[in-house]
Amino acid sequence: MVLRCGDYSDIDWKEVFGKTLWALIVYVVLFGLICFIIWAGCTRAETMEFNEYAEAFNVLSEDEREMFAPLVRFRDSLSEEENLFPLRTLRDPVGTLIGRLIWLAIVIALPILSLVTFLAYWYEKDSRYRLANLPLSKIYGWVLLLAMFAAWPILVISGIMMLVARYGWSKREKKAIEEQVQEELDYKQPSVSERIKTMRSARQQYVRYRAKGRMDAWLHEKQEIQEAIDREKKHLQACGKRVQESQKRLSEYKAQMEGMGSGPISEEDTRARAAAEWDIISEMRGVSSIVSRKTQKSGQKSLIIDVAVRVPYKGDLYDFGDYRISIGNADFSCRRIRSGVRLNALSRSPDYNQSSGFCFGGRRSAIDDYVKNGRLLEAITLIIDSLHSVNEGVEVDIPHCFRKISTIERARRKIWRKRSA
Repeated sequence: MVLRCGDYSDIDWKEVFGKTLWALIVYVVLFGLICFIIWAGCTRAETMEFNEYAEAFNVLSEDEREMFAPLVRFRDSLSEEENLFPLRTLRDPVGTLIGRLIWLAIVIALPILSLVTFLAYWYEKDSRYRLANLPLSKIYGWVLLLAMFAAWPILVISGIMMLVARYGWSKREKKAIEEQVQEELDYKQPSVSERIKTMRSARQQYVRYRAKGRMDAWLHEKQEIQEAIDREKKHLQACGKRVQESQKRLSEYKAQMEGMGSGPISEEDTRARAAAEWDIISEMRGVSSIVSRKTQKSGQKSLIIDVAVRVPYKGDLYDFGDYRISIGNADFSCRRIRSGVRLNALSRSPDYNQSSGFCFGGRRSAIDDYVKNGRLLEAITLIIDSLHSVNEGVEVDIPHCFRKISTIERARRKIWRKRSA
């Protein structure tokens, strides 16, 4: 279970109270049917007529009653021993009966409708949230709480569980941060000479990859530009108002095509360009380490790039975790090696890590395309940009999902003080 962060989009009050309204309509129809049956079966007038007839007959003398007995109405009700009519019990008027039923129906209807409202709210509510996590910042939230009075005991229990869980999450979160910082402080950083050596090896591997795939990269880039030319030609035919703008872009694409020449650049020039690209990659945002290592899956060497993802939002810096990018000749992977998600996160919307690795969404096909065709700089740029980005409209959930760097630093200083003491 998670806590809300002002997001009540899952609770549609129209749907909740709509179900209550339908239940009320059904209840009123059933009550009306019962009233009709009572009215149709009422015999009060017949009873009054019988009692008047019986009283008139009963005041006669015994001889007169015996004489007129064979001729009277309601003969079946006549007592054979004394020739007397027993009086029938007179029921209450229909209006009185229905009036009493109305009050009884109201008393029964209120808890029933309250439970229906509660069940409708439970059905509409996202299963991630507790029942007591009501939208009390909205007017309809208070109306909903009052309407569900029959389920108040359940809501009270849910509220207590929610508070206990929140307190427990805070303690676990604080402990998790301290454990994380402890692991980072205990980790022995490689020496400068070792880092330079591994970086040099990875640099050579990157240059070899680029030199080996220069033909694929050239063909792919040429195909991409040709597709752009064809696309712009179709655009010119379909959109006359933008002819001049499209012609300008077409000229630029053609100039790029002519600048590429009739074949790929030489291996020497490719190596020089790859070396320049390497400097760009090593300075990219968050890149902390680049090594060349054999992978267990393929047995071939791959570039391993570690990225510490830290994202600013409204004056604070947030820890998105650390990711490891692995790029080979024709494939890539990106997996999280350390999480920055809070244990008591109120939202998981900005967290795009999955069990299979980071979710690149629509960008994955473009990254795959770049890697398979030897355009590694473009692929790595797109990967690192994706790691530092969130979808539009999700930025507000960053503080409720990830830890602040300032919080981690406070835990770090606390541990240092304990060590120094």
